[in-house]
Amino acid sequence: MGKILYKEIISKAFDGLGLNSVQVLFPPSRTRINGLLRLGFKKDKELEIGNERFIRYRLDKTDKS
Repeated sequence: MGKILYKEIISKAFDGLGLNSVQVLFPPSRTRINGLLRLGFKKDKELEIGNERFIRYRLDKTDKS
């Protein structure tokens, strides 16, 4: 079911809304990200939001699977 949802969300983001990228934020403690990387997301950078650290992963429209 996950792959179906992923395709629907990505289609809506890129084709329906015309976005150039989709971003996901995970805390550094989240280490199980292989599924996200297999979908084409790439580590973008680390950032801080409200005194909490996050790692941002980005999928660009040109990189979508």
